[in-house]
Amino acid sequence: GIPVGLDSISPNRHVEVDSVPDLLDLITEVRTTTGKPTGIKFVVGAYGWLETLCQEILDRGPASAPDFVTVDGADGGSGAAPGALMDSMGLPLRESLPMVIDILERYALRERVRVIASGKLVTPTDVAWALCVGADFAVSARGFMFALGCIQAMQCNKDSCPTGIATHNPRLQQGLDPTRKAVRVANYVRNTIHEVEVIAHSCGVHEPRELERFHGRIVASHGQSVPLDAFYPTLREIHQGRDVRPGVPHTAPPGDTN
Repeated sequence: GIPVGLDSISPNRHVEVDSVPDLLDLITEVRTTTGKPTGIKFVVGAYGWLETLCQEILDRGPASAPDFVTVDGADGGSGAAPGALMDSMGLPLRESLPMVIDILERYALRERVRVIASGKLVTPTDVAWALCVGADFAVSARGFMFALGCIQAMQCNKDSCPTGIATHNPRLQQGLDPTRKAVRVANYVRNTIHEVEVIAHSCGVHEPRELERFHGRIVASHGQSVPLDAFYPTLREIHQGRDVRPGVPHTAPPGDTN
């Protein structure tokens, strides 16, 4: 219904949602209408609203909760996203993912709400890290785009993608040969899953879902490694007397993650 020649611009928010109650109302409406599991995706900035969301769910009853939440990192963003938002807004996934999981645990909603990790989880190591922290599974837009042949030309919204992936231009679309690219995508999926399983088996567990925080370590700037659960203690560890403050994110020192 958009007239020819006028831009189709999506709003930067859901106009139906002005509050946490509005959000839960919309989730319920979509789930009731479609009969499908319904969830939300977000990049965490200020995180006080997550506490409000969990409390509102408890007040209404666990059935009002989203079936899943997808936690994206500030490291994500499509080639059409404004540079200032990609570079400067939101928390990195390595800070926000454990925070969201811990908040859900604290409100006894972790078993009700599945947690999906997103945001530059391209390699098997990244996926294994997310599972160690507590994600139920990981998704990767960037990894699949790379497998298709994306070169990050940053022209997703200009109809001029040189690889033919994000364009309607018939000439450019010739660069996207499904018979070749489908094999590459399938290989990417197969090898990623295999390597995550190799990591899990090397940690002594039967499958990746059994990975826990103590299986991963952070290599700090001084060169020594510290287990993930030292920075992101679980509720069980808190109750055992670990000196942490619930509700305050535990930020790891600068360094690489193993």
